[in-house]
Amino acid sequence: MASKEATVYVVDLHDSMSLNNARGEDSKEMTDLNWGLQYIYSEISNKILSGRKTDVVGLVGVHTDTTQNMFESEPGFEHIDIISPIQQFNLDVLLEAKKQLVPNSDNKGDLISAIVVAIQMIKLYTKALKYKRNIVILTNGRGNMDLEDSQGIVKQINENGIVVKIMGIDFDDEEAEVIEEDKPEEKRDNEQRLKDFAELCEDSVFATYKEARDSLDIPKIKSVNPVRAFQGDLVLSDPEQQSHQRVMSIGIEVFPCTRRATAMTASSYAMNKLEPAGAPSSTPNANNLQAVKWDRQYYVDDETEIGGKKELERDILENGYRYGSEIVYITKEEEDAIMFSTTASLQLIGFVNKSTVPPYMLMGHTDFIIGQRGNNRDAVAISAFARALFEVDNFALARYVSKDGKDPQLVVLMPYIKAELEALVFCQLPFAEDERHFLLPSLTSLETRSGDKTVTTHSRLLPTKEMLSAMDDYVDAMDLSKLNDEDGEPWLTMEDCFNPSIHHIKNVVKECAVSQDYDKIPEPLPILTRFSKPAEELTEEAKPQLELLKHLFEIKEQFKEAKKRKTEVTVGRTDLDLDALLNGEPEIKSESSQTPSVSVKIESSSQAAPPSSQNTQQPSLDPENISPELVRALNKLDTKANSDEEFKAGATILYQQTITLLEQKIESSKGNDAYNEVVGVLLTMHEQADEMEIPDVFNAAKDQLVKKLESGDLGGDRNVLVAQIDSL
Repeated sequence: MASKEATVYVVDLHDSMSLNNARGEDSKEMTDLNWGLQYIYSEISNKILSGRKTDVVGLVGVHTDTTQNMFESEPGFEHIDIISPIQQFNLDVLLEAKKQLVPNSDNKGDLISAIVVAIQMIKLYTKALKYKRNIVILTNGRGNMDLEDSQGIVKQINENGIVVKIMGIDFDDEEAEVIEEDKPEEKRDNEQRLKDFAELCEDSVFATYKEARDSLDIPKIKSVNPVRAFQGDLVLSDPEQQSHQRVMSIGIEVFPCTRRATAMTASSYAMNKLEPAGAPSSTPNANNLQAVKWDRQYYVDDETEIGGKKELERDILENGYRYGSEIVYITKEEEDAIMFSTTASLQLIGFVNKSTVPPYMLMGHTDFIIGQRGNNRDAVAISAFARALFEVDNFALARYVSKDGKDPQLVVLMPYIKAELEALVFCQLPFAEDERHFLLPSLTSLETRSGDKTVTTHSRLLPTKEMLSAMDDYVDAMDLSKLNDEDGEPWLTMEDCFNPSIHHIKNVVKECAVSQDYDKIPEPLPILTRFSKPAEELTEEAKPQLELLKHLFEIKEQFKEAKKRKTEVTVGRTDLDLDALLNGEPEIKSESSQTPSVSVKIESSSQAAPPSSQNTQQPSLDPENISPELVRALNKLDTKANSDEEFKAGATILYQQTITLLEQKIESSKGNDAYNEVVGVLLTMHEQADEMEIPDVFNAAKDQLVKKLESGDLGGDRNVLVAQIDSL
């Protein structure tokens, strides 16, 4: 179960917090308050995103215009506001609190008294329950601070186990040798007082705000809660077939070790109120969005019912398994009988050398195996087992069933030897059916068509020894494992390699939610893009090897010209024969008294077909290579056509020819053999139509094919293919 946590943020709203200063790498002008609130907003946003009801937050403002707190009738507690009582925050509460976090017009109030208010808030909310208690203080040290009775305050903090974090804006950092010049004497004294106050607290952090702000740029790794996943015995041998003396059994418990992190997912929402037509669009927010609910209904064809369909109740439906084009019905009793019966267990089945387990098989989630808590015998046995595996460089294979009735898993048990823990870690391995084996052609040899001869040297298709040696040198030169940063530490460490999609999406959601500016997307954090490009030091050092590779492989940069549709209209070119152009006649000439002579030459390996009408023209595309032939024909047509009208007319003919070929393939196929090829060709047609800006041509061709499929003219019922085509 997640631990309970209560945090109260004390924010200094002194008038000096409204002063502008250059902040950040771009030296952007920003007030002390706005800069300081970035950390608080980020921390509260993380708590909102977690959705934990036991992670609560309170907000206290000091040097405010008004006074609202439980000690407001006592002297010394004026101009302290409880902006938000301790509660589970949501976006509405945060935005409401944001309106009140503004600098004060006068400078009355006491920061230490605000800390007393925060202590009382935590005491009243948490009582004697088990909580993590935190007070976070944000100040620039220019306001009033009365530390005469600090001993009593420190005693209250220590007795209640409260962690105090003081973040000082523009405070001196002796370790980083950052000293604020021309610092007012009052701020210097307050800074020292706060530092002395923090040292008296048992659990406290005194830091400059810049340290806290810089920590926001480092993604936080979510910790895995130690919830027990399995409790039972680790068994060696089969207790059902062997005597008790020949069975080794160790009482164990299983807890999570690592889990796969996933990015935030978007949900579907509907606008709560429809805006009138022509009204200016507004940005959706939590107030005008409504969650979408799913409602599933089941129907069968029934001529006797209204509309030809009969609605069915979910309770009367039965399970069926597809067997080819037929459905095999299995009753609930039969299904229970054929299900694989299992009981929760972890049974060793053998040992393997760790070198035989490929690293890519260990990319799933992992779990710790420890001896049963409170049983020293089991703890010592697991420790001894782990050490034995470590000494002989072996892993253990086991059959794991997490709960009764669950499918069995094949897992590998690996030793985990640390000073604080000696245990086992296990990870699921794939079964034979889970692996996909691909036979890829060799990059260093060629086989003849007959397969009776292997060629290892070929001037055009295979690399030479000199090329391979140059590539080896280039790979060695780009080796990151030998690269160090300015401090002598490794340039690349797994701890600093974060998934950009996970953390950037989270940062964008937090920033847009707090700022309410949905038109401005923040840039990715530098640490997320750090490894998106090769290290400059390596690329500079590897330039000689790279230049040698370019020379040996004769690599030349190719510039792809952007496709541009012709918009000008050519006068006097109405006599261009599109049929002849598409069928590849060697040369088509047209002369006009108004325009110069134009010659279009298209190379073709086949004899040119005589001009014919569109309806009688036979497909000129290769039925065995439709997609590449279509792309080449469209590109050739794009080059030769002199207007959009000419290109569109020629493309229409090509698309109709393609549809004719697809119809022939579907009609002559058995079952769904040709479905993948048909969908692939249609996808190519769709992509080319979008690129060439002729979507209506594709839609017309697709509709023609769908109509024939729905009518059953192409070999009967093709509803599955129709559904696949409609999804394009």
